[in-house]
Amino acid sequence: MSGSESPENSELVSAIQDQVEEWSTSSNDALHISLYRGDKVVSDFGPACTYPIFGEEEVVFGYRGLDMSLSLAAHNLRPHMDISWTEQFPQLGDIKASDIRGALDDFIPQSAFATKSRAEALADPNATNFTPPGTLLHTYTHEGRKYEIWKATLSEDGAREIMENAQILVPMFIEGGTIIALDEPWVADRWTLFTLYQVDKRLANISPYTFVGFSTSYRVFTLPDRREPAENDLALLQHNESDMDAILRRWNSKTANEDTHLLKSPLELPSRERISQFLIIPTHQGEGHGARLYDTVFKSLISPDNVCELTVEDPNEAFDDMRDTCDLTWLRKNNDDFASLAIKTKIDSAKLKATENIPVDDIVSGDAKATAR
Repeated sequence: MSGSESPENSELVSAIQDQVEEWSTSSNDALHISLYRGDKVVSDFGPACTYPIFGEEEVVFGYRGLDMSLSLAAHNLRPHMDISWTEQFPQLGDIKASDIRGALDDFIPQSAFATKSRAEALADPNATNFTPPGTLLHTYTHEGRKYEIWKATLSEDGAREIMENAQILVPMFIEGGTIIALDEPWVADRWTLFTLYQVDKRLANISPYTFVGFSTSYRVFTLPDRREPAENDLALLQHNESDMDAILRRWNSKTANEDTHLLKSPLELPSRERISQFLIIPTHQGEGHGARLYDTVFKSLISPDNVCELTVEDPNEAFDDMRDTCDLTWLRKNNDDFASLAIKTKIDSAKLKATENIPVDDIVSGDAKATAR
């Protein structure tokens, strides 16, 4: 018997492939995200990726005319999910249409699937009185429009709801991004939420705030500097860094004082801040809002004396580029050594030949490099 495939089998395989393709839809193309301000769409965009939700192939099988519409209230990001199709694949044995609702359940709150119209689900009688949670940090204008950046811990009113709703977008836009678990009450003060809003107060009957982006950071506690410990650090130095969470859990207990008797709050412990999530929605990207938000986040997080370091969790290349530019700009403005750095633009052409080593010292002097380091 020949090992080659028979014409009949080849035709059958081809027919099955055609059927699969006919009933398959790109989940990236089928998912639409809209921000509503009142009854008007103010931002409309698709996801950058959907593989965390629908798998590596980013395909939904078993539907024709599939539309997955995720609507968000522009001010508080309250979600509403509507899924529709014109035709569904009839189950044949084990072959059946993808479970769309099941795939979305881990990423979108159950309330978003309520049997209400989009207008009913997003309606908010207090929308005109809405202000972002926390404290206003920075205001700026861009192309005649006003923007505000706010900061809140998750223990502040309204912050947790905004963060949980904003996180819906994380798997769709942040490579490797995950939904943050917020189960333990004692961690609420360790999470900080920064929100960026466009502000338009011309209409009196709707919220003036439209969401543009957000960032989150997490406070990680470290052991104090053993070389020059402050008085309130001495008790903590008796512990390993892995003990810090245990100390925090019993902060309000009677035994906590033996470790922390000179501290009013665990937030006074030696710490590093870690930027966990950072997102500007697609309709506002490329306008400089990311740099504005990062600069504000940076200045806010490094201001406490007990914060020794600011790190970023798994940054992508685009974020790294933006961060490098922002950090260098800050250093040039705030550090005399960096402000005086100069790059020589005239170098002997003989030193630029492919056979020569890169003339690093001719570009930036050795003394300047040593100082900058």
